Formats: sequence, C-alpha cells, structure tokens
Amino acid sequence: MKKRIGILTFHRSINYGAFMQAYSLSHYLARKFPDCVVEIIDYESKTMHEHYMPKISFMTFRHPVVSLKKRKQYDNFQSELNKLSLSKEHFEFDGNNESFTAYLKDHYDVVIVGSDAVWNWIKRGYPNPYVLDFNGPVRMSYAASAYGMDYLKQNEIDLSNFAKVLPRYRFVGVRDSYTADFISEITKGTVVPNINCDPTFFLDLKEVAKDAFPNAGDPLSELKKKYHIPLNKKIIGIMESDTRAIVEIRRRFNDYFFISLYNFTRGADLFLGELAPCEWALIFGMFELTLTNYYHGTLLSLVNETPVISSDRKDFSKVHLGKIPDVMNKMGLSDCCFVGGTDAANMESKMKDIIDNRHSYVNRIKEGKKILLSERDSFDRAIDKIMVE
Repeated sequence: MKKRIGILTFHRSINYGAFMQAYSLSHYLARKFPDCVVEIIDYESKTMHEHYMPKISFMTFRHPVVSLKKRKQYDNFQSELNKLSLSKEHFEFDGNNESFTAYLKDHYDVVIVGSDAVWNWIKRGYPNPYVLDFNGPVRMSYAASAYGMDYLKQNEIDLSNFAKVLPRYRFVGVRDSYTADFISEITKGTVVPNINCDPTFFLDLKEVAKDAFPNAGDPLSELKKKYHIPLNKKIIGIMESDTRAIVEIRRRFNDYFFISLYNFTRGADLFLGELAPCEWALIFGMFELTLTNYYHGTLLSLVNETPVISSDRKDFSKVHLGKIPDVMNKMGLSDCCFVGGTDAANMESKMKDIIDNRHSYVNRIKEGKKILLSERDSFDRAIDKIMVE
C-alpha cells in the first residue's frame, strides 16, 4: 500500500507567495517520492475564507479598473487550484474539529505543516489545525513560521500548550531566525528547530512554465504577448506598497518600462494586478531588476536570478530580525536590502550600480541560492528516514 503524505498550509490564501510555496513543496515531494501519494490537505480557515472573498467598497467605484483586475486575480487563483494536488475532501472551519482530526489519522502516514506563517495565530486563533495537536500520523514541520506574531504578548496558556505539542513532532523545521528563537524559548531548549529555506527557493520554473503555458516554447514571450508588454524595452518590476519613492525614480529611468505587480503603483507604465500565480512566478524572469518590500517578491526575483532591491519597513522588524534581511544577509546580499526604507536618491544610486554591474549581481545571487538550498538538507534526511520505516 502506498504511503500518503499530507501538507497543511495556506494554499487557498489570495497571496502569490502562499500559493507558490505550497505548489513548490508539494511538487518537490511528489518528485522525491514517486511511489507515494502526496497531496495538500484542502483545509482553510472560515475567517480567512471570508477575508479573501471579493467585496464591494468605496474603492470599487473610485478605482474601477484596479478593482476589476483584483476580481480577475481572485478568479485566477480559484482556477489555478487545479494545479495543486488537493485532497478530495474540502474543510472549512475555525478552531479544532474532531472529524478533521479523524480524517488526518485515517488518510495520512505523514502530515507536514508549513511553509508560511502557519504558527502565527493572530488572525486564525488558537487552537487551530496547524498546531497538529493529535496522535497518529508522523508529524513534521517544514519552514513553518510565527513571523509577525510577538510571542511575548501571547496568552501564556496557549504558548504552554503549543510547547507541549512540539516534542511530539519527528522534525521541527522553521523558516526564519525569529521562529527558531520562539520555539527555543517556549520549549526551554528541549526542542531544537532546524532552519529551512522557503520552498519557493526550489521551485522548478520549467514545471511552472508548463503549467502556465502548456503549448508555449517561451513562456516570457507568451506573457508579453498576453499582456501587451513591449518587446524592445528593458523592464523594471515593482511590487511595492509605498509608491512615493517609485514616482520620483520613474522620472529618472525613462528608458525603462515599469511594470507594477499586486499593488497599483503610480508612475508605472503597466499594472498587472490580475496575474495567475504561475504567471506571477515567471514574470520576474523578464525584469532587469525588481523593487519590492514583499518577502516573496524578493524570493521570486532571486529564484529567477533577477537582481532585487528590497525594503523592510515593518514595525515588527524594528524589534526582531526581519524575514527579508534574514534571507538577504544569508545570501550575501545585505547591500541590496534597506531596513526601515530608503529615499529615492539612495534607491537610484543602487539601481544604477546594479544595472551597470548586473552580471556580477546575478553571479552573487547564484552563489547565495546554493547557501539557502542547503537549508533543506536537514528536512531531506529526516523524511528520507521516515519514509523507509
């Protein structure tokens, strides 16, 4: 009888990074264990399902084009779910659910929670299914994160209960230094977490291209054709929530075509808010460089070996090491990461240096990727051992 691996993560979030990390981890495990069943457990929080549902608001009428693109984005996410190997049963609830726990016990030999901020329970509450508080299948985490949740401010009973569950995991893998400190602190050092790279670092872009454009030889050409992107202009990609600096920069780089992703950005030549997840993962490959303050915007640039200038302006990062600088420091790219943000002049200076020395930056990215990919090794050793038991 085939062994069954179930992955519990945020695959239904209308969030490009959440979708692609689920895609990458599930596809990787399916390739690694071709004689096993690997599927994503189709659970979602009821609260988060309602959060992501399209809504009519004042902004719908103020920015109708942007709103239409966002609605198209939602529809594209729903359509692209067929590119994930989902469980036949779908579950939607908050808290814990006995029938769901029974389903996990009956259907899986191994349950893996992660990647993403599955251990940040601010929005989803505690307890929740991502804790894996049950007996039965082997429990593991891969690149799980509590990032964004200040554990020092959480309910002591919840923290204590979570700390009691963790020793029953066969492998505890976390995504960032903050979560590693969190686990070590609440378990008083009895659980030693392993730091794992985000699954998008081992995304197979050829596989993604086949899913996005099954009959195309060159996926980037297909993207340009589909979205009317000029063929003869160099492109700068933007995935930014703050557009003020971008407007000023746009004036100084008139020879480039600016494309904004996810958020509408004033000054961009084209806004692609409607991309399907696989298209989004590929489009970074056509950029000369990317400007972003998003974690997975940073990662997908690096996966595509596109130089990136990242900003981390989150208040959480003023107290704890941010997840963007955490990655960029490890990869030897700290000079491309601005913590606390930067002004247009500094951004312009860095952009010019990258454009003038792009080959050197690409080589640095290639070397940095090797460092990050090595963080998967501890997980590989653990699951290889489990699968032959």
